[in-house]
Amino acid sequence: MFTLANTPVKFVVLLVFFAWCTAWSMYELTRPQDRTQRVSNVLHLVMSVVMLLMVAPVTWMPLVHLLTPPVVLAVFVLSTAWFAGLAVTRRGPAGITPVTRRCSAQWPGTWSG
Repeated sequence: MFTLANTPVKFVVLLVFFAWCTAWSMYELTRPQDRTQRVSNVLHLVMSVVMLLMVAPVTWMPLVHLLTPPVVLAVFVLSTAWFAGLAVTRRGPAGITPVTRRCSAQWPGTWSG
């Protein structure tokens, strides 16, 4: 765990970063979206809130008492599986996956599509 007294820069940076992720995830939920996007945004929000609570012991310990670490781990594993599945199977307008599109942008000529 990080404390403001022991690692002030890391503590504040992580707190600000995860607070921003949480706020952005909440904003994304207000936008029109299909079911897949809604599930993805809810998972992002849940993971962001958990990571925000992990920064300080005063917020992490009550969460651990409420949800045991295996439950938190299971949520993260299932969320990761959801996003990995989307990265492999979801097709964009050009008929290629987001992973392929990113790789094409980084290394032109190496991927068809």
